Amino acid sequence: MVKISYKIFNDVEGMEGYFQIKIEDVIYGLLLEPELEAFSVSIYSCFSNLLNALIYLKSKEKVYISDIETPKVWLLIESNMDTTTISKIYAEKPNGSNVIETNINLDIEEVEWKKYISLEQLIQEVKISSMQYIEDLKEQIKPAKESIDNLTILLNQL
Repeated sequence: MVKISYKIFNDVEGMEGYFQIKIEDVIYGLLLEPELEAFSVSIYSCFSNLLNALIYLKSKEKVYISDIETPKVWLLIESNMDTTTISKIYAEKPNGSNVIETNINLDIEEVEWKKYISLEQLIQEVKISSMQYIEDLKEQIKPAKESIDNLTILLNQL
């Protein structure tokens, strides 16, 4: 089971807050009750990165998503005809590496967790959560039109 949750902070554009992915018994990210700026992330970037990674998986077997908040953390999504896994790994981030990588050789230092998941379930959860986030953005005091348009374009490519 994959579940994505987020909490938008009370800011003008609705871009900052908490973002969390729960896969069975493991949790990636934070979802706290108080709004602690020190632990906030760009919710928009989290959704954008996941959508782009899933689009890459149409033609690649392996996609790395760099956790830009930490120096060595990556999410690794691997998929082939039979299985899909998502892992939290630790590896140095090479100079010039991007947030999303498909053709990179990382020296993996540690695999904190690895979960077998349904690719279709992951895609569905990302779609549903992204669409809800877009609706939430539209309700903000100052809607981030460009961000909404960009996420909508990515959703349509998935």
